[in-house]
Amino acid sequence: MRRWLPLAILGAILALVPLPLSDSYLFGFIVLVGIFAIAAMGVDLVLGYAGQITLGHAGFMAMGAYTTAILTVRGVPPLAAFLAACVLTGVIAYLVGAPLMGVLTHFHVAIATLALGVLIYSFLLVGGDLTGGFTGIQGVPRLSLGGLEVNGDLGYYVVVWAVALILYVVARNIGDSQVGRILRAIESDELAAQTSGISVASFKVRVFVLSAIYASVAGSLLAHYMKYISPTQVDILTSFDLVTMTILGGKGTVLGGILGAAFLKLLPQFTEFFKDYRVLVNGLVVLAVLLFFPRGIVGGIELLVSLPRRELGVLRPASPSESGAAVAGLVEEQE
Repeated sequence: MRRWLPLAILGAILALVPLPLSDSYLFGFIVLVGIFAIAAMGVDLVLGYAGQITLGHAGFMAMGAYTTAILTVRGVPPLAAFLAACVLTGVIAYLVGAPLMGVLTHFHVAIATLALGVLIYSFLLVGGDLTGGFTGIQGVPRLSLGGLEVNGDLGYYVVVWAVALILYVVARNIGDSQVGRILRAIESDELAAQTSGISVASFKVRVFVLSAIYASVAGSLLAHYMKYISPTQVDILTSFDLVTMTILGGKGTVLGGILGAAFLKLLPQFTEFFKDYRVLVNGLVVLAVLLFFPRGIVGGIELLVSLPRRELGVLRPASPSESGAAVAGLVEEQE
C-alpha cells in the first residue's frame, strides 16, 4: 500500500488546489500542467523505462489534437473523435516504430522520431482547409461526456486531472508488472536482454505505441480546452519540452512526468518580474535543479524526506551484474 502514497498525496493536493486558486489566472495554467503531464508520462514510458530517447511526441500530440478538432467541428461526438484520435495515433506509432526499434541505434531512433515530428508539423502548415495552415482550426466544441458539457476552468480541471491520475495508475501498474521488469532489464543492458531470448524490439514497439497514445490523449484534451488548435501549440520545441519535463521530474519514474510538467509550466509565471532576463533565469533554475538533484525532482524529494526509492516509484538503473540476473529470471518466467 505504501507504494501508492505519492498518489494519495497528489490526490489530496489536487483536491485542495481549487480552494485558493479557482479565481486566479494560475488556475488555467494548472489545467495545462495536467495536459502536459499526461504527455510527459508517455515520454517517460519510453525514455525512463526502455531507455529510448524520442523527439517526436509533439507530433503525436498534434495528431490527437487535430484529429479530434477536424472530426468534432464536422459534428462527430467528442468522445468518438477522442477514441478515433487514439486509434489513429497508435497505428501511426506502430507503423513508424516497428521498422525502427529493432534496427537503429538509440541515437538514430531519436533522429528518426524528430524527423517524424518535423513531417507532421510541415503537413499541418500546408494542409489547406483540412488543417487550417498557420491559423489552425478554430471553434473546437467543448468536451462533452454523456450529454454533459464540460465548461470553465474548474470543469476541465476535474476532467484533465482525473484522466491524468488514471493514466498514472496505468503506468505504475505497468512498471510493477513483468513487462515493466523486462523494460528495466532492456534499459539497463539491452544486449544482455536480447541474447537471453527477450524480443527487445517487440517490447520497445509496444511501449512506444502506448506512449504515443498518452500524447494523443493530451493533444485531444488541449484542443477541447483551448477551443482551437494551431501548429505553434505543438511545434518541434514541444517535443524537447516533454523530454526536459521527464528528466527534470525524474527520468524512470511515473511521478516525475507530473512534477516536471508542473515545474516547467509554472516556473515562468513566478519569474515574470525578471522581464527581459526571464528566459535566462528559467534556464539557470532548471540547471540548478539538475545540478543539485541529478535524479530530478523526485530524487530530490526522496533525498529530503528519506523515503525508500520504491515508495516514489523510482526505477533504479541496474548494474550489469544485476541486469544479467534479472534477464535470466525473466526468461525463466516466460518459459
